[in-house]
Amino acid sequence: MIPVVAFDDAIALIAFAVLFSISRAIASPNVSISILDVLVIPLLEIVLSLALGAALGFLVSFGCRFFKSRANRMIMAITAILVVVGLTILSSQQNWQFWGINFNFSALLGCMMIGTIFINMRSDASLTIERLDHFTPPLYMLFFVISGASLNITIFASNIGILVAIVASIYVVMRCVGKWLGAYVSSKATNADPKVQKYLGFTLFPQAGVAIGLSTTANQVFSSMGLQKEADLILAVILTATIVYELVGPVITKIALTKSGDIPSSKPQKVSA
Repeated sequence: MIPVVAFDDAIALIAFAVLFSISRAIASPNVSISILDVLVIPLLEIVLSLALGAALGFLVSFGCRFFKSRANRMIMAITAILVVVGLTILSSQQNWQFWGINFNFSALLGCMMIGTIFINMRSDASLTIERLDHFTPPLYMLFFVISGASLNITIFASNIGILVAIVASIYVVMRCVGKWLGAYVSSKATNADPKVQKYLGFTLFPQAGVAIGLSTTANQVFSSMGLQKEADLILAVILTATIVYELVGPVITKIALTKSGDIPSSKPQKVSA
């Protein structure tokens, strides 16, 4: 389940980079859509973000040869993350160019690549990741608070409030169907364990970090373009759907993992006399 979720997030980031570039080109007034806008620029962003993340992941892994304490290794990992975030902000504000083509880094894709390189180059990387897990919960909470603060709830009382409800409902249903069907068909085609075929799709229902991060990015960009209504609609749909997923998804995931035998049942076992 965990590798599937990680790969799913990576594909989502790549697809977002391509489709978001197309959306911006369509939304921009009096701007004709070209191959450069819909293909070259997003692919450049993807490649450069992956290259940046890979380089920093290699540096962190190499630095672990000289710094043995978990604290120092955690500092290196955090520094690499801040470098990606800082370069992403600078590239968007200063219109950086590569061979005459404007581009932006993807902080999410770059940071994901850091973790991928680090965990595969160091056999002891899990110790650093475990230490990072101790202080990330407050950051997660802050992330959700800031994302929720961006939601304009008056949109539900406006003329497009019904549209938000309809789009969010369709999105929730179709995403669940796609997750389960994709997991079932692919695991069936690869002759995976019957338990994987039956239950893997259900464990993919929860949605949170990446989806909210991408919708927040879309909201900020469209807002800067003067498309406030579209920006509010995107964020409202994703946050509404996320509330549903996070209320129902973890329960369904636990049931699926229990029925598959991967976690013990919480029901008390009968003791025979």
